[in-house]
Amino acid sequence: MPLDTNCPKCGAPHAKKLSVVYSEGISTVQISSQSLSATNTIGKIEISTSGNSTGIQQTEHSRSAAPPPPILSLIDIQKMNVAQLRTAIFFIGFCCSLALPFLIKFFFKADPGFFSTIFIGLLITVAVGALYKPPGPGEAEQIAHQTRVEERQKEIDNWNITFACTQCGTRFIPRESEQRQVRH
Repeated sequence: MPLDTNCPKCGAPHAKKLSVVYSEGISTVQISSQSLSATNTIGKIEISTSGNSTGIQQTEHSRSAAPPPPILSLIDIQKMNVAQLRTAIFFIGFCCSLALPFLIKFFFKADPGFFSTIFIGLLITVAVGALYKPPGPGEAEQIAHQTRVEERQKEIDNWNITFACTQCGTRFIPRESEQRQVRH
């Protein structure tokens, strides 16, 4: 028995899968422009300009029918965290390196070379940031991530079988005998 894809709310036979609604609303746009000459009181000056622009546009209806976003892998998450941590290490090290000559002069009453002290401080900062190797994800983090991945996969599976009425916008999953409306 075929699926009944008529809208459960208004009964219209104009339902489409969300994946179709999503892809139909995306288009590529290309714009070209040219201008040629201009004149003034002294004589004719030729100016030639041209330009091309390309881009992608998406309708609001398509945007609302977009699939659930993917979840990053633990490795990608760890790479982002390391990059953020290294940026923080460099920033803090840079600030400390700028303060180091003043602290040496204040506490030790010595007159260190200003630029050499800053250079040494920055060198240590870069070395610490470059050599930092974070520990891998723990078991609890791996289990939590796997749970998120499984939940997202259920959302994607649900999105793949959901239809939207083009007349009233109701989203539903068609059934052979009955239709169940999806909350969105």
